Amino acid sequence: MKAVYTFEATKRSETGRGEARALRREGQVPVILYSKRVQPISLAIQSNALTREYKKGGFRSKLIELKLEGKSFFALARDIQLHPVNDTIE
Repeated sequence: MKAVYTFEATKRSETGRGEARALRREGQVPVILYSKRVQPISLAIQSNALTREYKKGGFRSKLIELKLEGKSFFALARDIQLHPVNDTIE
């Protein structure tokens, strides 16, 4: 299967507001991967790469490949939260 976007992801050990804020300060975006086959996985992706592809347009309708520890997961973006003032991805 060929993906339009490919991102390197790292697994997050903790979740919650404090952890998400710390990730954003480091230039990463918290991501959750949902699937019927596996439990939800909490991930982090580099913010600048994600923002660059999002601003090109049509992001939600294209296939995304998330590379995690040698495995590839394919997904579609369903919910993207933006900052209310400066429209950065949160």
